[in-house]
Amino acid sequence: DLRATIDGFSGRLFNKPSMLQHMENGLETEIDSLNGAAVREGASLGLRFPYNEALTLLIKTRNYHVIKMLEEPGIDYEALEAAALSPL
Repeated sequence: DLRATIDGFSGRLFNKPSMLQHMENGLETEIDSLNGAAVREGASLGLRFPYNEALTLLIKTRNYHVIKMLEEPGIDYEALEAAALSPL
């Protein structure tokens, strides 16, 4: 049964995407090589890819903050969040 074979493989072969693995380990992602390349190539042809631009910027920003958090473990982010949420 083809369906059972596909279901069997998909359950056993799940892997985290490499970009997520990079982020979790505080490494630079490959977003510039993927979506960033599409944005640059489009720009060279006079075309814009706004969704790719936005996605590239979102991933790069998130990655920057993850790396900063890993580099500066002395910051108590829970305390900062609690202070930000407390009434003045």
